[in-house]
Amino acid sequence: MKNVKIEWIASLIVLFVVLVSCRSEKAPPEEVYADVDVVRFEKILFETDVYALRDSAKRFALSYPDFLPLFTNRIIEIGDTSDPNYELLLTKFVTERSIYLFYQRAETVFTDFKETRNLLSRGLSRYQYYFPESITPVVYTYISGLNQSVVAAKGVLGISLDKYLGANEPLYSNVYPPIPAYLRRVMQKEYIVSDALRAWVVSDIDYQPVKNNFLSQMLNEARGVYITKLLLPELNDTILWGFTSDELEFCNNNEEEMWKYILEQKLLFSTDQFRINKFIEPGPFTKDFTRDSPGRAAVWVGYQIIDKYMSRNKDLTLSELAAENDFQKVLNGARYNP
Repeated sequence: MKNVKIEWIASLIVLFVVLVSCRSEKAPPEEVYADVDVVRFEKILFETDVYALRDSAKRFALSYPDFLPLFTNRIIEIGDTSDPNYELLLTKFVTERSIYLFYQRAETVFTDFKETRNLLSRGLSRYQYYFPESITPVVYTYISGLNQSVVAAKGVLGISLDKYLGANEPLYSNVYPPIPAYLRRVMQKEYIVSDALRAWVVSDIDYQPVKNNFLSQMLNEARGVYITKLLLPELNDTILWGFTSDELEFCNNNEEEMWKYILEQKLLFSTDQFRINKFIEPGPFTKDFTRDSPGRAAVWVGYQIIDKYMSRNKDLTLSELAAENDFQKVLNGARYNP
């Protein structure tokens, strides 16, 4: 009887070890959460007395050495902080009427940034869990004059609030050239977190493909969405993809036909960037897949390939997926056949 008890306990220990060792890294951790630092830079900039801005500009450069060069060079494009005209151009940006109106609207729409901050914190905490060697960025919000929605650089994740004021924002109607409807539809605050995290994921991946063709670019874009989905499992797919429910339904109902078209047209190994962009860049639809399809529909197909690849290779970590640059290997390993 004593031996039976010992064997029973030993069996439980073995079972526990097996269960622990089989823990899927792809399952998001339940108890991983840490607040990220959020700097509301638009408030700091626009609430500075314009007559003191010349002197304050130097202080900004000292206070935000990682962000400010990114802001002035890549986002509002007035040049480097060392440029002799820098203070003058920054003052001109702040006092531009259309820019200031965007700031005022952002103040109204984003009075409370708590929910967005919590979601960003949750997603970035999960990213730190999956990629422990990564740096958790400081998040900066700002007004860009409708330039890049999100930018990511070492230690910095920037969000342009004037790109998320709402699909029906009246100020968007005054912009020339007009903002297309398919872009305005996703210019809502509900899309901030998925856009920001996907940008962070993609910026942290060293994309050095064996061959920079359609297959590689499609799967690299899809890989970014796949990892973002794991960071935000609670997020609705319409928000994750920026698709309408009808567009998602189209993808689900036409997966086989889209894949068949890609194969028949010999697109996988194409290096024609103009042709590739028609399938993976945002647009009102993917012309070759009919007007009922969403833009970036090929990336959705790529996501299915990545998902199959990870399902068939359960021992692979997300770090290994992110480091993979042989996309033919991924396709072969997925054995994708919709």
